[in-house]
Amino acid sequence: MNIRKVKNIMLIEIFICIIFFIVISFISITLNNKLDENIPLDIEFVCDNIDDQNKLDFREMLIIKNELEGYKCSGYSETDTTISTESIISKKKVKATLVDERYCDMYKVNILKGTGVDGFSVENERKVIIISDELSLQLFNSLNALEEKVKLGKDIYEVIGIYKKEKSIIYSISEDSYERVIIPYSSLGDGMKKKIDVLSIVSNDDASIVKINLGAVNKKIDNYNLVDYSTDKKIGFQNIKIIFNIIALILSIMIIYKIYKISREEYSYFTIRAKNSYFKELIKGEKKHIVMFVIKIIICLLVIFILYKVTNFELTIKNQWIPEDNILDFKFYKKVFLSEINFSNNIGTFATINERYLRNINKFQLINSILLMIQFIAFSIFSYKYKLLKNDV
Repeated sequence: MNIRKVKNIMLIEIFICIIFFIVISFISITLNNKLDENIPLDIEFVCDNIDDQNKLDFREMLIIKNELEGYKCSGYSETDTTISTESIISKKKVKATLVDERYCDMYKVNILKGTGVDGFSVENERKVIIISDELSLQLFNSLNALEEKVKLGKDIYEVIGIYKKEKSIIYSISEDSYERVIIPYSSLGDGMKKKIDVLSIVSNDDASIVKINLGAVNKKIDNYNLVDYSTDKKIGFQNIKIIFNIIALILSIMIIYKIYKISREEYSYFTIRAKNSYFKELIKGEKKHIVMFVIKIIICLLVIFILYKVTNFELTIKNQWIPEDNILDFKFYKKVFLSEINFSNNIGTFATINERYLRNINKFQLINSILLMIQFIAFSIFSYKYKLLKNDV
């Protein structure tokens, strides 16, 4: 194989690495945007297989809403039930999500037709229901199912809305096998006494501060697992940003070395010229050469500055990973690490779809981070080999 063919193959390899790098970066950014879109919450308090006596109810949630003035607060409970129409036998694996008037807004439920659950429906204990587009097609063979009647358990409900179900692959594998329908918590009677599985809060505040501000009901809140999405979402994409920073650092070092080489070459060049010319004559005679040298240095410094601005980010660390006293307390880190592993192993028993979706996204982001680093290493190796081959020709 001749030198030209080898060079062409290496150029193709370098080009493929660049394409893969761009594609993986695009996927990572898309996943991050999708995460923000599907989980618009900051904090969730999720029940951890606790008995009803230690759970919050909707009446206590109203107290929390009053105490958290300036924050958005909602909650929901899920119960297994069946759904049917006059012509279809009961559909198994249906969960009724009991919600308040803020749920659809806070969880960004994508209503295709009709409306979500509002304050009027909650206050008047209306038996209304919102179903997914998939369930609408299964029950009525149509997306135009508004004002249709369905039997939920033993009660008759009127369809007032149809929401679009998220169909992405990662979201699908994060779901359980249940279809979900949305109803006002008050529609089942004694709604205020219904227990809450998940309490959600949208806030710019720290989770621990919110927890303290819950006042009289904070003892029951302690029975729930706190999921800080505002932090966890940042950490997921942070892996990608760290890889970008490592790559930017390596490139910056290479550029600095390039500046050093250029400067040495120019120093040698002007040292030789200075032997036969005075300083003023040298400056006048080599004006173009000096300008080109300055332009090269400015371009290199500008590239370093752009790399810094593009990849610069604020490092996010979970509060539980920050020791109170000794930063070198390795027993503390070991304890937190084992606690995280234990929580991950048991998350499937009580986790919400949002929790599983977040963790699955973060796993994909970790894989993308590794792939990005591999692609950059491959690109560096191929580029170096190409440079050696080019110098040998």
